[in-house]
Amino acid sequence: LLSLIVFVRCATMDPGILSPPSSERSARRFKQRFGVLRGSVCTACDLVQPAGAWHCEFCDCCIAEYDHHCPWTSKCIGKGNLQGFYWFVGTNV
Repeated sequence: LLSLIVFVRCATMDPGILSPPSSERSARRFKQRFGVLRGSVCTACDLVQPAGAWHCEFCDCCIAEYDHHCPWTSKCIGKGNLQGFYWFVGTNV
């Protein structure tokens, strides 16, 4: 039962999908939130990616602190759901 609960929680959490800043103020908050920019621009999304971000070819979006695309949850594992993913794996070992 715990495994199912943790799986659903991980599968429904936002992995950290990056969206373009809508204004100069939000651009500054974006830089503060994600730290030093590595200066690369995603060719698919046209977003400036913070360090650790990556474009997922399966989800077709950029993910903050991208780890991998999980076939079990059918979504990316990143900043927002990495801890939940570890709980999921830990309950199934």
